[in-house]
Amino acid sequence: VQETLIALANGVQNYDHARGRFKSWLLQLARWKIADQLRKRRRDEQRLVHRHADADPDTTATIDRVADPSINLDAVWDREWEREILDAATERVKRAVAPKQFQIFQLYVLKKRTVREVADLLKISAAQVYVASHRVSARVKVEVRKLEASGV
Repeated sequence: VQETLIALANGVQNYDHARGRFKSWLLQLARWKIADQLRKRRRDEQRLVHRHADADPDTTATIDRVADPSINLDAVWDREWEREILDAATERVKRAVAPKQFQIFQLYVLKKRTVREVADLLKISAAQVYVASHRVSARVKVEVRKLEASGV
């Protein structure tokens, strides 16, 4: 519609009364603009198909940049926010506890290694793995609550 109105504004002075009615001329102008748009869309689709065929990993097709309506963006946002809070709390606790204690927590809780793997790797008992991971986890929970209360 915009293209047609622009063409009308630019071409109205070229309209020749002797060649036919204004209404007919306007209808033909609209048809030309519609045909132009359809040709443009076909070219764009061909370019898109060509781009996918050559698949440049650094470019994203327009259709792939449109949000999927089946994805609940609020839920995604909330999960990301919780992850950021947890990461910040974990970083604070890391600076506050002994490196060995944090290493146990990291291997057992964050990296999900078994108690036996952590104990064997660090040459400690299984009880030490349980105690250290429990203590550090408790501190992380406290930090999470502090961060959530402060609104960070």
